[in-house]
Amino acid sequence: MAERTKAAAVEDRAGLLGEFDVCRDWLALRAADCPINFLHLLKLVEAERAWQSIFSASCQRLLTPRWVWSNRVSAHGTVR
Repeated sequence: MAERTKAAAVEDRAGLLGEFDVCRDWLALRAADCPINFLHLLKLVEAERAWQSIFSASCQRLLTPRWVWSNRVSAHGTVR
């Protein structure tokens, strides 16, 4: 599921991350019942989810239009 989220388009990531969270919550319940069997898996999934959040935020920043320095330079080469 993590690989599918990484490969998805930015618009599709929110739905996939929600699905990822549902699976993480299920695993958290299992880890509460039997930590010896599931807690290490939960920690792995939580780390992957944290990485996905950072990756998604980075992708959104890359797609957000930026203020370009050249737009502020007039025909005379001075800054407005």
